[in-house]
Amino acid sequence: MIVHMIGNAHIDPVWLWRWQAGVDEALATFRSAVDRCEEYPEFVFTRGESWLYEQVERLAPDLFERVREHVKSGQWHITGGQYLQPDANLPTEAGWRRQILHGQRYFEDRFGVRPNIGYNVDTFGHPATVPDVLSSLGHIAYVFHRPGASQMDLPSQTFRWRGSGGGEILGFRISPNYVTHADNLYGQIMISAEAADPDLGHTMCFYGVGNHGGGPTKGNIEYII
Repeated sequence: MIVHMIGNAHIDPVWLWRWQAGVDEALATFRSAVDRCEEYPEFVFTRGESWLYEQVERLAPDLFERVREHVKSGQWHITGGQYLQPDANLPTEAGWRRQILHGQRYFEDRFGVRPNIGYNVDTFGHPATVPDVLSSLGHIAYVFHRPGASQMDLPSQTFRWRGSGGGEILGFRISPNYVTHADNLYGQIMISAEAADPDLGHTMCFYGVGNHGGGPTKGNIEYII
């Protein structure tokens, strides 16, 4: 089984804090991730949500240029293509489409990339129209975390998902979580491997401090390499 390690940092711009604290966390997390990219050439960071990039571009242009360089080199992957990660149960379809288009246009304009992997790891539900909306906007896959295995059985961790309107994408459910709180990743990796489809031979393990930013630590990266 090949386990692909996905370095990330989950950030809620507003949750138990005001949006100004979310901006501060975006700046700190982006700076930490760029530093890790420059310290470890093998390290790759994954980040979505154009609103976060907009704040970095506005408040820390030098940091933003460092991010652009790592996007060009392939050490920084832009995913999702959304303005923000919504709770997918709440927006109207028109509203969701608009915020995806806004994010895609921003990333195309600033980085020359158009993300085609849907990334919505913190939502508590997904409407039946997810494959229809995403496939119509050029997405080929959708990465999520909930519902977990104890809440809903799926045919496989990786599966073909067809929407009510006939659109189809590849779905992937993260196991056990999209964040970590320890440098030793052994348990996280083993659970990811156990949840994977053995016939596929590949899976993803997500790591990095999150839920108020942070990202992969030096200890995380050194454990992996």
